[in-house]
Amino acid sequence: MAEGEKEVLKFYANEGRVTLCCPKCGFMRQIEIAQLKSVNGPIKVKCRCQNVFHAQVEMRQFFRKQTSLPGEFTNVATGKSGRMVVKDVSIGGLGFITDEAGMLQPGDVLKVRFTLDDAHSSEILRKVTVRSVRHSMVGTEFSDGKPYDKDLGFYLRK
Repeated sequence: MAEGEKEVLKFYANEGRVTLCCPKCGFMRQIEIAQLKSVNGPIKVKCRCQNVFHAQVEMRQFFRKQTSLPGEFTNVATGKSGRMVVKDVSIGGLGFITDEAGMLQPGDVLKVRFTLDDAHSSEILRKVTVRSVRHSMVGTEFSDGKPYDKDLGFYLRK
């Protein structure tokens, strides 16, 4: 981080609340999301230990873990496939980059395969629905009806 820049910590909202945790003392405080609806950008937080930090609240349903995992995808309807690099993953879906993003559009159903960088090199085989395509970045949501993936769940806890 360059001198003079402030560190911004990310916190994830869930069920109408967000839990902020002081990086200095570890004190946690829950606040209602409704209090933040009109706030754009990071918020300044002062802890009871007098530490001041900046927090960015992500209004996402699930925590996303940043990754760089190579993999492959196949379009179920067309059979066309391509290589991808998974850039973020959550219990609800994943985001990946690919040189073949131009052949994808929202609503496409894909089969994806990639290997986690965990102790077991767990292979993930899932069906996803494309939700967004921006340049080479593709956002997807798991759509195979599998309510919980044990390997992915453990991976996201680390």
